[in-house]
Amino acid sequence: MFTIAGESLIDFIQQPALKTETGYPVYEAFPGGGPFNIARAMGRLSEDVGFLCPFSRDTLGALLLDTLKADGTRDLISDAIAAPTSMAVVSFTDDGQPAYQFYREGTADRVDQMTADQLVAFVPDNCRVFHLGSLATAVKVDAKIWAEVVEKLVARDVLISLDPNVRPSFITDMNDYRTWMEALFAQTSILKISDEDLEILYPGQSWTASAESIKARFDLPLFIVTRGGEGARLWSGAATADVPVFTPEQFGDTVGAGDSFMAGTLARLREQGLLTRGALAEMDAAALTDVGGFAATVAGLNVAHKGCNPPTREQVLAIRGG
Repeated sequence: MFTIAGESLIDFIQQPALKTETGYPVYEAFPGGGPFNIARAMGRLSEDVGFLCPFSRDTLGALLLDTLKADGTRDLISDAIAAPTSMAVVSFTDDGQPAYQFYREGTADRVDQMTADQLVAFVPDNCRVFHLGSLATAVKVDAKIWAEVVEKLVARDVLISLDPNVRPSFITDMNDYRTWMEALFAQTSILKISDEDLEILYPGQSWTASAESIKARFDLPLFIVTRGGEGARLWSGAATADVPVFTPEQFGDTVGAGDSFMAGTLARLREQGLLTRGALAEMDAAALTDVGGFAATVAGLNVAHKGCNPPTREQVLAIRGG
């Protein structure tokens, strides 16, 4: 069983082809947030998955919760709270890349009013993998609580999966952020990070140099760097593999592509019986290519739509086979 922890929010996504009568841009509301997207995607892939983060009692919180349940994912914290739902405004650059502005002060998905023990109590006893990342690790007060959760779950032999999904606008001190992220790296079994994240986290050096440094300094059974349109590179303790992107017949936008890749990675690892540190570390190039290819297909099918709209397992298997 998987537990996915972190933020949920509403993405107000610009619709470039639409304008109001007065010429103003049109934004459409989509359920989102990196961990929320991963939890949804894994539910659609028919995985046993729960989402660990409070929801708001407001109408947007109800939308998030209803969407999560409709995709087959459980809410592990059932009591909604009075704080409002987080929001992100997503506009697009001239080359079609999403640019985010977040509104998250005092919102329901912040855990600064909870303790690590309270959060751990919501994690099911049969949890095999705990995934964390994105805004949950960007703000120091929340990151400290989540780090304590990780430490307690590692003591229970739960595998830790991490996708930093670095958001510079939330990071007040990059040196501090790097320190607490590297403390998480030391406890992580599955690390996925983008080349852009590496260049933000380690300015002044290439993503390849940063990746090699991370590999040398941390005992990561499975390490993945996603590279946008260039595909992804995967390392185990035994092998390396590069996988290309999967390009769908139509294109919506790239919102949620990395989250869908992460969900596909975890789902395929479970399906292939690879969810132990030893099995991850021993993956050969063929196994890495299989997992990366499955994840890339999940991500590619997602970008065929506007907003995060990950595929079902049946849709993925219709392309890849068994």
